[in-house]
Amino acid sequence: MENNERTIKLGLEYLLEDGHEKIVYGALKKLHINTRSVEFDDFLQEARLAYAKAYVRFPQDLQENDRQFHGYAYQAVYWRVLDIIRYRQKEKDVQAVELEDDEKQEARWGTNHRG
Repeated sequence: MENNERTIKLGLEYLLEDGHEKIVYGALKKLHINTRSVEFDDFLQEARLAYAKAYVRFPQDLQENDRQFHGYAYQAVYWRVLDIIRYRQKEKDVQAVELEDDEKQEARWGTNHRG
């Protein structure tokens, strides 16, 4: 099968074959994301999509290079979820700074109005 014949749908189907989903769960485990995490389901879906996209992008024949694909897919899943974690942390940091700035400004206004 050539690369241009691969689709996300086929990638998701391939993920469910022969225990390939271990790759997704392994990457999540390495990132310390487990089933008790509030966002586990969100990360799991993103990881599955990253796997399917790696399936589409993999430049070699999957049947001949199965082991290489597993490494390629693992890295793709790991990096995608890590990017999401970093993005969410950056958003939290920005919100914390904005909240801190608002509190400082309110404190200044409170003292200026008193006198």
